[in-house]
Amino acid sequence: MKNILDELYDSGLFHLTKLADVGDEYRKKMEQLLKVETELLKAFPDCEDMLNEFQSVEIVLNDLSNRYEFSIGFRLGAQLVLEMISPIK
Repeated sequence: MKNILDELYDSGLFHLTKLADVGDEYRKKMEQLLKVETELLKAFPDCEDMLNEFQSVEIVLNDLSNRYEFSIGFRLGAQLVLEMISPIK
């Protein structure tokens, strides 16, 4: 069963991959990654299945990492709000 933060993350309200918002640095690194992938497949054409599997696992790991960081950031933000509304002693 999902917790409320997983539900919020999965809702699409906090979409992390809007390509229009990624910036030049992201685009340059993506181009570099695609170039290296092309070179790898030229050098090792028999390894395409292994590369695809590697990429699939890496995508899952990145999603898990993004989900974890979202949860930590959301909790930290909520704790800051709680601290701000508590009376000053």
